[in-house]
Amino acid sequence: MTKGLGHAVPERVNLSDSTFLLYLCDKYEQKHKMDELVDIVDSCESGIWLDGELLRDSLKLPLVVVDAVFNVFESKGYGTKSKTIGRYQYLSH
Repeated sequence: MTKGLGHAVPERVNLSDSTFLLYLCDKYEQKHKMDELVDIVDSCESGIWLDGELLRDSLKLPLVVVDAVFNVFESKGYGTKSKTIGRYQYLSH
């Protein structure tokens, strides 16, 4: 926290709701990149691991956005995220 005019102001805000983050990205990020990311995850064959860092680099999207897509797909039961800390991977079912 930093102080500004006598008030505590957070230095950053972490968005924990993946669907809200994706809403913001869809609204303010390049739509074709978001569509391509969702298409890649949606069309991934069962049993194949996707690497979030490779997707980040190839699509030039923030890793938090790629991870949010993985979170949403996992919450719908379409796959499973790696539980290893520091790994951003998704296994399609």
